[in-house]
Amino acid sequence: VYDGKWKMECKDGKGIMKYHNGEYQGEFSKNKMHGKGTYSYASGDILKSIGEWKEGKKFGFFEDVVRVSKQVYYDIDEVRSDSKVKRETPSDDEDTDINASPPRRSKRRNV
Repeated sequence: VYDGKWKMECKDGKGIMKYHNGEYQGEFSKNKMHGKGTYSYASGDILKSIGEWKEGKKFGFFEDVVRVSKQVYYDIDEVRSDSKVKRETPSDDEDTDINASPPRRSKRRNV
């Protein structure tokens, strides 16, 4: 089930797509996940893009939100490369916008 923007009978722009195994909320182009977006799996795992989705495939860095210290990189063929990163948490008196995009990181692959 899709709720979002359409262009010439195609999903295009921001939207939410519900699948049998979870939900994608983010950008679409020509009916495919394309651009920034977050995929929430039915299992409770959440994959937030730091890179982007390209024509329905994961590409770039993705943050595993449930396992806060885990970051995953996908190349254009969706080949996965795991790396551990230290994530800073804001202080209690700091305002945090939970909808803000994370800062861009270099697309470096750890092997």
